[in-house]
Amino acid sequence: MSSVKQKMLPPDGGWGWWVVIGGAIVNMANLSLSSQYGLIYGQNMEEMGYRTVGVGFVMNVNTMLLNISGLIIGPFLKIYPKRGIAVLGVLFSSAGMIVSSMASNIFLLLFSYGFLVGVGRGILVPTIFVTITDYFDKKKSYAIGWSLVGTSIGQLLMPLLVEHLLREFGYKGTVLILGAVCLNALPGTLFFHPVAWHLKEDCDKSEGSLLLLGRNSTVKYSKYDCSSEEESQRSDQTNLGAQEISKWRKFVNHFDLTLLKDLKFVHIIFGTSVTNTCNLTFGMLLPFTLMNDKGLLISDVALCMSLQSAADIVGRITIPLLAKGVQIRVSFLLGMILIAFTRSAFIEQSNYKIIIGVIMLSGYLRAATVLNQNLILVEHLGDQSRLPSAIGLSMLFKGISVLLLGEVFGFARDYFQSYRLCIHIQSLVLITISISWIIELLIARYQLNIERNTDDNDK
Repeated sequence: MSSVKQKMLPPDGGWGWWVVIGGAIVNMANLSLSSQYGLIYGQNMEEMGYRTVGVGFVMNVNTMLLNISGLIIGPFLKIYPKRGIAVLGVLFSSAGMIVSSMASNIFLLLFSYGFLVGVGRGILVPTIFVTITDYFDKKKSYAIGWSLVGTSIGQLLMPLLVEHLLREFGYKGTVLILGAVCLNALPGTLFFHPVAWHLKEDCDKSEGSLLLLGRNSTVKYSKYDCSSEEESQRSDQTNLGAQEISKWRKFVNHFDLTLLKDLKFVHIIFGTSVTNTCNLTFGMLLPFTLMNDKGLLISDVALCMSLQSAADIVGRITIPLLAKGVQIRVSFLLGMILIAFTRSAFIEQSNYKIIIGVIMLSGYLRAATVLNQNLILVEHLGDQSRLPSAIGLSMLFKGISVLLLGEVFGFARDYFQSYRLCIHIQSLVLITISISWIIELLIARYQLNIERNTDDNDK
């Protein structure tokens, strides 16, 4: 009787590249619209009588729900087909945009853009990331980078499209059309096949031949040992144990809250959350800053935002190559420091050409933080099975950060009546987080050296 010890590996390419293309399409049609919030809704909300705090509050609620949805959706990604979950996210996002076209007050805008769009995008972000990471191992950072290029291409084209639509169709017509644009993500979700359909076989066989896996296969995916019998036994033991533990323990296990015992993990997601808030706030304030502080026309603002996104595309493609061999966290840290100085330099400029150049540099450097914010978790954990829960917790922290810190930034802008001071405050926050990360990394290096010296002395 033949015995086969199966070891299944992700394709690290193959159909995975089609998944990347699908993710890029979804990002282009949906997630790229997030950075256009100020351009789309800003003037309309100002006409309603809302200032920066009100404008920012809708965006912050949207982002908070986006991130809280990520926490909730994480466990479901382990159970249900990711393709169906992605379709649900697209429908939520499109419906929210369409309903927001009828908003005549902030409450309807909170429901449509804040809730519906926020939940929709909150479903899409972790679904795309987890689906792609399932397919890749060594090429993971490149795959994530290329999928995010879809967002950048959308951010490159959307400002010009939005400016044209606002001029031709006004606010209501523009938002209705953008709601339809969101639905163009549906074809991209069709590429999200279950990874089990495309696993590579890497089995140690004592007799007989390798088992072929296909769409009807029931063998579960594991990067290490995919013995279906052993996994079945472990699953039975887990289910038996789950019946004996408390409801609180079930809740903790369901969301993998034991991750919060890892202080380094908490420090990482705190830093990425604050950086994400600064990026979002800067993106929201950028069109207002260019129009009100720098005196640019809306067509010039759209051009600046498109050029920033063009630089972002270049960054997402080239930074993984330039940072090859560098720890992902270090790459993120460098990006965080550099965008702080770049944005503070931008707000001090008055020359149009210099403004464009600094904005493009800021867009390029931003890619280092956007590209690596989830890859840091992959690097830190090393355990693929805990990744959905880790991303969910990270998104929860981001949601809390945006709602609290984002409102502080908005209040500072309105209280001091200064875009300049608000952006400098954001830069100061980024530098503060960077210093805390540097201290942690230095302490970790010092402790590692002590351990090495101790081991050498023992020998």
